[in-house]
Amino acid sequence: VQPDLESYRAVLLAWRRAVVTEGRGRGQVTPHAAVRAQRILERLVRLSTGSTSMTSLQAVPATTSSSSSSSTRNTKRQKNGRRVPSPRTDVRPELLPDADCFDMVLQTWSRCAGLVRHAPQKAEAVLTLMERLYESQSTVAPPDVALTVKPRTTSFNAVLATWSRSKAPQATERAWDLLQFMELLEDDHVAPDNASYCTVMGALSRASHVHPVESAQQTEALLKRVEERYREQSQATISVEVDGDDHQKNKATPKSMIIPDTILYNTAMGCWAKTNQSGAYRKARSILDRQLRLSKDLKRNIPQVLAAGGTALREYQPDVFGYTSVIASCAAECGSPQERSKAFNVAFSTLKQMETSGIAPNHVTYGNMLKAVARL
Repeated sequence: VQPDLESYRAVLLAWRRAVVTEGRGRGQVTPHAAVRAQRILERLVRLSTGSTSMTSLQAVPATTSSSSSSSTRNTKRQKNGRRVPSPRTDVRPELLPDADCFDMVLQTWSRCAGLVRHAPQKAEAVLTLMERLYESQSTVAPPDVALTVKPRTTSFNAVLATWSRSKAPQATERAWDLLQFMELLEDDHVAPDNASYCTVMGALSRASHVHPVESAQQTEALLKRVEERYREQSQATISVEVDGDDHQKNKATPKSMIIPDTILYNTAMGCWAKTNQSGAYRKARSILDRQLRLSKDLKRNIPQVLAAGGTALREYQPDVFGYTSVIASCAAECGSPQERSKAFNVAFSTLKQMETSGIAPNHVTYGNMLKAVARL
């Protein structure tokens, strides 16, 4: 009995979930899981395409003949003065790995990013292999078959996550470049979503201890880009006439739009709170104000958010972490006495607005407020 694609997919899933079961690293991801998963994936590529090299994939038709004689299989042909074996005839096209197989390997590398030094480079190599396989299959396979191996948003997001969790000095820059590449590629299969932007903003936030002001500026610039995309998409959802009588609102749903959520806003405000730069509280407060305007706009223009219940709306409203970040940025103000007085007023009004909105302050919120009282 030969294993089929589902068998290989089950093994890939097992390696993606593999953890250490004993010893000091109990419960942590198995360091060699990604290596084993990638070997299985490369075996699938070799079996389904007949290629012996991952850098030069052969385009193999969907059906291959298995009745060739042994003399034909052993034939040698000349190429550039070298003896090259003829193409394999024991190809199994039904084992062509799909995007799910590639995503599982990419996600495994992402989990190993903190343990394996070259995990981001390995993940990018898998993504490159995926692109080459799609290009080779698109010339011979039916369109529906070729599209099953086309890189998609989740594939790129896994590579973004690998770079984001990496400790490499170029990790933030590489994640930023990959996000821009996704924006250039944007189509039905690849388009940056909230997870893409959140991953890159998280990488910028973790790098804020090295270049705090630059990281905060880049994070806010990225947030503004998401806000601009939301405005463009919301303006495109206009009323259309149906059957010449009724008018139906052709509103986009949250799943089909990019809507900056609470995590994105919290990350941007948190970055400014870490800068300890005079005037940072203004930046943090302006971000909070933009989020408040967004939540009002969602209530007015996208009723599908409300239709899903209060939980869906809370994904886009300010929470305790956002308000606390603004208060923390006020408490860190180190400018002139007039500037510190303004910062205290902002901190106090933010706390009052927080309580009025029904959001309960926590111990961190009160701690930062007391710090503002003592310093400002």
